[in-house]
Amino acid sequence: MSRFFDSLKNNAFVLVLLPIIFIPAIFYSTTQAMVQVWLVNETFTHGFLVLPLVLWLLWQKKAPMLSVQPVPEPRALLILLLLLAGWLVGAVVDVEVVQQFSMVTIILTSIWLIVGRQLFSCIFIPLLFLYFAVPFGQVFIPPLMEFTADFTVAMIKLVGIPVYRDGLSFILPTGSWSVVEECSGVRYLIASFLLGSIYAYLNFSSVKKRVFFILLSLIAPVIGNGLRAFGIVMIGHYSGMKLAIGADHLLYGWVFFGVIIFLLFYAGSFWRDTEASFATACEKEKNTVPETVTKVSPSVFLAITFLLVLSFSVFSNHIEKEKQNAPQAVTLQMPVQFSGWQYKPEHLSGWQPVVVNPDAKVSRTYVLANSSVQLDIAYYRVQRQGAEAVSSNNRLVNPYGGKWKLVSAAAVVESGKEFVESEVKYANKKLLVWHWYRIGRYETADPYMAKVLEAYSLIIEGRSDAAMLSIATVVDDNKQAARQKLSGFWQKAAEDINNRLEQINDGKQI
Repeated sequence: MSRFFDSLKNNAFVLVLLPIIFIPAIFYSTTQAMVQVWLVNETFTHGFLVLPLVLWLLWQKKAPMLSVQPVPEPRALLILLLLLAGWLVGAVVDVEVVQQFSMVTIILTSIWLIVGRQLFSCIFIPLLFLYFAVPFGQVFIPPLMEFTADFTVAMIKLVGIPVYRDGLSFILPTGSWSVVEECSGVRYLIASFLLGSIYAYLNFSSVKKRVFFILLSLIAPVIGNGLRAFGIVMIGHYSGMKLAIGADHLLYGWVFFGVIIFLLFYAGSFWRDTEASFATACEKEKNTVPETVTKVSPSVFLAITFLLVLSFSVFSNHIEKEKQNAPQAVTLQMPVQFSGWQYKPEHLSGWQPVVVNPDAKVSRTYVLANSSVQLDIAYYRVQRQGAEAVSSNNRLVNPYGGKWKLVSAAAVVESGKEFVESEVKYANKKLLVWHWYRIGRYETADPYMAKVLEAYSLIIEGRSDAAMLSIATVVDDNKQAARQKLSGFWQKAAEDINNRLEQINDGKQI
């Protein structure tokens, strides 16, 4: 074993590769969660290409890397410990994106610790591409949907066609259109960001040129997606709604995206830098004397890193096993009425939120006079991996082939309480939905605040219970009337529902 570590002392390339390989392997659950998203969500399929891309970029720098002496950076050890603590908090409260970003940053910091600043600086940019493996970007869908609707309607008006807009839906004389999640353009944005970043790194040596081109690769797909949506609406309009309304809709989108990327790369080719200008950071650092020199071998810091990562992983697995072994079986019953709102056995709409592995689930319709409101609760007595209230798996609609589509989402405040107000649509039926979270004894509509409250509730109050709640009603042209129905129902039902959720947490079956 000692011979193995001795052989690593001056092998910078291997010292860099080992953290990239063993850290994701030790943090298996975090890596598995990333891969699962790559498999089921086409937006992030590029994640499978990230590691081969990074290894290829590092291989291109192998020779200059070997010319720089690895000098460990002990000061990075404190940063590594803080990042490991952040990963552990993310694991405890099941915030996958925090775990995933933390894991990538832990990899970079570990390399910095083991080989030192001089060597780390020459491979810093290739290592940054590891962040593209993190399936992040869904948060941009609502603003991108809003921009696409604004842009499309503005262009329709510009060409003189009458259009009536209602939220993310708009009507032309020939037919109606809606901007749904698939129309947001987030796929094009992420793909363009990745391709643009690779192109900028390989073709420009100037930092200013690289940054400018990457910004251009972020702006171009957003504008391009607006033009794509406008073009599809125009094709549908002038064809009498016979073209661009089915599968060809998506085909036109990817063809148009290909044209945008080609034009972007073609423009970049006019100001690419010469090969002679690519003086690598490794060559600049080659003869640099390190600011601090440690007599401890890099292989020692490699072993320390390995043991720290393994220790935090073992501790996280222990906590997760404790959660899995905790009793979760509960029964949640709702009353037959809430101050006049009477339970109706028939379901309101055929719609239900998509929730995964709740410990108790309720979906009931209540009526008062001519008003109907659907109540849905997904309750988790002990949140654990794969069973948590605030999760990307819990959604109002299924974006992967579900018949219901999300057409708008925005925060609203009614009677001093904040909800996320969404519209979901199927055929000619549209529902107005308010949803929010109850974390322990706290309520919030913000999923990020919910995760903060989850950490606070678990660490300070020792509670891991949570629920995702929603109320829905049919909406027509009078959205305010629908809001009044939802508000009226919740004012009557809130106290009873919250009391029942609190009693379940206390161990009482309701």
